Amino acid sequence: MAELKNKVNLPIIVAWVGTTDVTRMHKWYLYNELGKEKSIELITQAKLSNKDFSRDENVPELESIWNNGPIRTITDAMKASKIYLLCSKKYIVEKQHLIEWVGRGSKAEVNVIDTKIDDPTSFDLIRTALDDFYYNYFDESSMYIFNVTPGTPAMQLMTMSMVTAKFLNAKIYVTKDPRFIKDNIHYEDIKLPNTFEYFMNNYVSLKSTTASIDIKKEVIKNFARFRTVTILLTGESGVGKTEFAKEIHEKSEAPFNDEDKFIYVNCAEIATDPTNFAVELFGAKKGAYTGCVNDRRGKFELAQNGTLFLDEIGEVPKSMQSILLNAIQNKEIRHFGEEKQIKLKNVRIISATNRNLIEEVRKGNFREDLYYRIAMCPVALPPLRKIAKEDASTFEELVQSTFKSIKNEDEKGFSFIDRIDATAMEYIKNQSWPGNLRQLHHVLLLSFIKAISLKSKVITKQILQEEVSKMELPCDTPKEDDKDPDFIPKDLKGWLLDKEKAYIKMALEKSNNNVAAAKDLVGYNYQNLNNFVKKYNLK
Repeated sequence: MAELKNKVNLPIIVAWVGTTDVTRMHKWYLYNELGKEKSIELITQAKLSNKDFSRDENVPELESIWNNGPIRTITDAMKASKIYLLCSKKYIVEKQHLIEWVGRGSKAEVNVIDTKIDDPTSFDLIRTALDDFYYNYFDESSMYIFNVTPGTPAMQLMTMSMVTAKFLNAKIYVTKDPRFIKDNIHYEDIKLPNTFEYFMNNYVSLKSTTASIDIKKEVIKNFARFRTVTILLTGESGVGKTEFAKEIHEKSEAPFNDEDKFIYVNCAEIATDPTNFAVELFGAKKGAYTGCVNDRRGKFELAQNGTLFLDEIGEVPKSMQSILLNAIQNKEIRHFGEEKQIKLKNVRIISATNRNLIEEVRKGNFREDLYYRIAMCPVALPPLRKIAKEDASTFEELVQSTFKSIKNEDEKGFSFIDRIDATAMEYIKNQSWPGNLRQLHHVLLLSFIKAISLKSKVITKQILQEEVSKMELPCDTPKEDDKDPDFIPKDLKGWLLDKEKAYIKMALEKSNNNVAAAKDLVGYNYQNLNNFVKKYNLK
């Protein structure tokens, strides 16, 4: 039992199979077949005459027949529970020889993985291969050692980048050059920044509006075609997270660009009950619950060969996050009321939240492992006020784009409106826009209607001012005792509750009793606001 425990606690070594390692392996086989003197003689002759004598007719130049290469050097010196060798197409034919050769120097189980990479310089192929390894072989409960000495520069760079950003509990090692080994230390631990903190502080951030446009284009160009790359969109309510998710989907390559395969899920609305959450996401077997008269497919199934958009993922309670994690990690689901596992095909995950998930992870409210699963490519979308402040031309472009989209809507009379005048544009630029693009759209839409009623072809500052004032959330009229600067309520809790009720009631009135719309006005999440409304019967 003690022996088993010790083995479990040993690290798992992962390395690409490189040319140097295969060369050393060939020389090792040659040495064992022919003997020391004859093998050296033949290898030397091959170097001089350019004639090949090795088993696979490829004998590189002679260095040292007893130099094991980077993989054997570390696997011989370090005790491990498992060894994973990542192999490109060029060397997968060496699978059995690699297992035998590396296994001779280590008691660990040796596994050779066919990455199917035919171009070892392709960052995209390497990233996909590492992603596949992550989902199929990586276990956060174990310690992994990634040896980045073997492989091409692209393999080394991408491995270091992805291990830093994604592989929890993993370390990066290099094999020491035999010429520089001191004190019999054959490998070195590369001290990189703390994985979580580094990743959290260096994710894709839109620091300027120009950058935001460029990064949007980059995300669509570089990540949209990869189902294994999960995208997390963050930002305030109304910044256009859903619209950007649809844009990623629409501009993707097949099979991800089918309009019917963009499946939207509001996590806040379905996470009020664990059963409802499971049924909505994973489906249900006929008879699994009262009213389930037919087999029901869930959102994950419907999104196969398409995009699953998990909006407001930050509202999922921690107690339900594990089943979401399992589905994304294992790429399989189980219908509610059924034991059979269903393997998912080509489901790309895009998530969105207005919460700071970094802080939620640190507070223990959001699972760190789930964050890594959904945030391989995190993108922070800036609020409208920031765009107006940092880049006036981009802001005006957004306003004009919104104007044109409304003008082109199939509404009688909208084509009558020609433009927004200069004073109105300046007024728009100086507003705070707490509702961001959503609020801008609503204000401009109402301004269209007002301008048509006034038979004005131009949206003026006066028209905008009136419509903006209608969208503002007024403060509760203070009671006389509130006006007293020395006033202190005897029941502070009750007094604050009354204020909260009044504030939420006004938000509901302005939203036509739509809780989803009211939440954006008061800054609550859907679940908390809905619970409050039900508790105090405010609808």
